Amino acid sequence: MKKKKYKNKIISISIIITIISSLIIYKNYNDKLPFKYAVSIIPTPIYNTQQIHRTFDIKNNTLNSYDNKKLIRELETIALPQTLFKIEQIIKHNNQEILKIQTEEYPYKSKEGYFIDSRYVKKYKHKPKTKKFKTKTKEEIIAHLNNIKEENKKGKIQYIWGGNIYKGIPENILYYNQLITTKYITQQNLSKKDFNQYILKGLDCSGLLYEATNGYTPRNTSKLKSFGEALDIENKSIDEIIKQLKPLDLIVTPTHVIIILNDKETIESVYDKNGVNIEKIKDRLERLTEEYTATNNPENKTKKDWFVIRRWIK
Repeated sequence: MKKKKYKNKIISISIIITIISSLIIYKNYNDKLPFKYAVSIIPTPIYNTQQIHRTFDIKNNTLNSYDNKKLIRELETIALPQTLFKIEQIIKHNNQEILKIQTEEYPYKSKEGYFIDSRYVKKYKHKPKTKKFKTKTKEEIIAHLNNIKEENKKGKIQYIWGGNIYKGIPENILYYNQLITTKYITQQNLSKKDFNQYILKGLDCSGLLYEATNGYTPRNTSKLKSFGEALDIENKSIDEIIKQLKPLDLIVTPTHVIIILNDKETIESVYDKNGVNIEKIKDRLERLTEEYTATNNPENKTKKDWFVIRRWIK
């Protein structure tokens, strides 16, 4: 018995020493980093892999990183200009410099961490002062959404997983330069959809809202379900729910968000519709209630078949 206790004590001490050693090594490594902070100078894609270059590999005239739904799941979001990053690690890959980062603008967990291409940012040795994102008024946000609505009429604004810049990032072509000819930039043999994916031109559901509010709203639906105040919609008819609605109210399911655009329409970016979709409020709620049940508090639900409506701006 004494031998067993002694052995367990040695193991515990060894574990503690290992942890302390790891922390010391990590601290020393961080102290040796030539740059500890970065600030985005243009919209900056954030990825959940350090193999960013593979995201833009082209094979058989299509993007090699597509999953079975033709989405690039490596993309998490796109940081707006003036986003502050804390650098955890600097990774060299051929002529590229990849930064492993953290940012308060995207406070979600990741197994591998988050990574950006250093060409989109300016690096600093010490923490710089950054400008706060300009908060938009309700009228400005609605105007932005109406602009997206009009642009969508000219040509469908595509659904892009992790996308929140509907005009895209043309710099992707210059930085990954697989699409450059000697005279001009061309789509070559890529389809329009693939070309838009290449420059990340499009929006996902919460990305539509994030861009319109200039980064004021949470980036993921997991946070939107409790953002603002809940409307009392439980056990209410569709007509009773509609009477309560105001522009910019959010209809949130476990995996999606729909925005009330005005007193007649909703706006959303949805994969099944291949992008931005405008629909009459009543029609959208009727479709929604075929799969989901109205609730005031999703935390009480064990199944993921609910929707809430949140009011976050007066």
